[in-house]
Amino acid sequence: MILQVGPKKKNLKVKNFEEFQFRPRELVANICRIYVHLGEDDDNFCRAVSRDGRSYSHALFEQAELVLCKIHESADTIASFSELGRKIQVPSLVVCSMVCSSRPHLSKNDDCLEN
Repeated sequence: MILQVGPKKKNLKVKNFEEFQFRPRELVANICRIYVHLGEDDDNFCRAVSRDGRSYSHALFEQAELVLCKIHESADTIASFSELGRKIQVPSLVVCSMVCSSRPHLSKNDDCLEN
């Protein structure tokens, strides 16, 4: 998903979309549906995604949600993906809080996950 909606999305170039059957709109929608399906009833999945700094950031999920709106994905899919983003973000905040509380030497302005 990061290649499709992330900051480097402009670097992904395909000259002939049909020749390679490359359909970026469908790809983003399908990836989002997969995330929703895997995270529906699985808190472990949400925790794992929130801990994976390589493929998750709240901003990335917000951008994917905007793409879903632009491509006129169903309201149900957009709402489900948005809710999943909120579920995933909560464990991230809990992890950050736990790390910060275990490191009292950090000031409140320090990024606890970076140190």
